[in-house]
Amino acid sequence: ETEIQFGRSDNGEVFSNESLRKGLGADAYIVVSDLDGLHKELAQKGANIIQEPVKRVYGSIEFEILDCDGHKVVFAD
Repeated sequence: ETEIQFGRSDNGEVFSNESLRKGLGADAYIVVSDLDGLHKELAQKGANIIQEPVKRVYGSIEFEILDCDGHKVVFAD
């Protein structure tokens, strides 16, 4: 089990990587040991999955979600 906590800005402003690098990269890239299990759990809980699991040319299988603030989080095996 892993817990990740993010800090909140002092003035409440939220910026995502997308606002700085249109279409490139993610706000967080997290490697997990059970990608299928995590995908299933997040889907059942109603996560905003923007890309289903896909095998990339560099070998990783990944899926992407948007969090409640619009940050793109990529989970990979």
